[in-house]
Amino acid sequence: MNNNHIIATQIMGLVEGVDFGNLGEHEWRKTKSGEIDTFAFSYGYCNGPVCVKCGYSYCEHCKDGPDEPCEIDLPDYGKYDSDARCLLAKLAETYDYEVVENKDGFKVNLRKGQTVILGVGDTFPLAVSDAALTTID
Repeated sequence: MNNNHIIATQIMGLVEGVDFGNLGEHEWRKTKSGEIDTFAFSYGYCNGPVCVKCGYSYCEHCKDGPDEPCEIDLPDYGKYDSDARCLLAKLAETYDYEVVENKDGFKVNLRKGQTVILGVGDTFPLAVSDAALTTID
């Protein structure tokens, strides 16, 4: 199990097979009458359905059907600022925090009462991930 999986399941509360990973069959957006909306995706001559679970779409004129599984990638909390910001927002539900940038990279200080947790990293996402992993018993 990698660090992103640990953070996703133990801190963020995500569930594999529901929030990320293989989600089974595509679930196509429906029209009000209950039929698959073949214009949910439309660009120029191309149009087709859109999966409400993973966002995948394809052009029904260019392809006979979907050629990709219904999957959502695991967030990469140690690589992307946007994923690290979501993680920090989740941590902020329990901890006060401070982010410090210096010549060596970043430090993330998490505080709850007398408890202080320090995360360090060359980048903001690595520092947030380091701090988050330290919060897990």
